[in-house]
Amino acid sequence: FVQGCSRYEPEGYEYWNDVYGFDYTALKEFEKKERVLESVNKNKHEIAYVTPVNHTSIISDRALVREFNLMRVQISELDFKNNFSIVITGSGKNGDPVEFNSVVISFDCKMFGELKLSTATDVVNTHWHQTMLRVHDSNDEPFLLHPGEIVSGSLAYDKSKENQRHIMITLTLDLPERLGVEKFVKTYELC
Repeated sequence: FVQGCSRYEPEGYEYWNDVYGFDYTALKEFEKKERVLESVNKNKHEIAYVTPVNHTSIISDRALVREFNLMRVQISELDFKNNFSIVITGSGKNGDPVEFNSVVISFDCKMFGELKLSTATDVVNTHWHQTMLRVHDSNDEPFLLHPGEIVSGSLAYDKSKENQRHIMITLTLDLPERLGVEKFVKTYELC
């Protein structure tokens, strides 16, 4: 599943704002730059962050991207590319447009009967979290979207050729024409 999100940084960065009463905001900025530089220099791709995402930052409906039968799935099916469409449901204060800063990936795993493990943002957190793909960071102008606008795109998963334990995720977005963005394409590495 995918959803639009207003957050642009993983949950852990807020930790630096108040460490036992001390403001380490400078370290937060340093860590962010280091992670991005490390990612760009080593991998040539941005990092896909596995982090808890608060449901209050979700700005769209939740769209299914891919479904697997875990009892019958073949290894060849794990590399895929599927399309999706999400509808913006959130709005800013006084009906202002809402910031679209990242795409959040989650999953549901149906067990037996009604039993289901979900990493959706609107259910109780477990040790499984969501994956955040930053569309841009705090230095960029956010995409401002209105309720009812549609963002279409595709998500592709491929095993990394350099490290078989990593997954390369390519996100393609078709944003509303009024934004003047032809097509957004970015590849992330899930480590």
